[in-house]
Amino acid sequence: MSLHEVIIKISKIFSLFIPKQDIEESNNNIPANREAMCDYYEDLNTPH
Repeated sequence: MSLHEVIIKISKIFSLFIPKQDIEESNNNIPANREAMCDYYEDLNTPH
């Protein structure tokens, strides 16, 4: 199962409890957060 499918399943579960607009906003933030984490770890592994 891919990460994208997991996120969709989690979103569907949360959408039972949270208004849909909040789910869409949090989904939009996930790729940005993942990208920021990747940059952060690359910086840790790369001596400046």
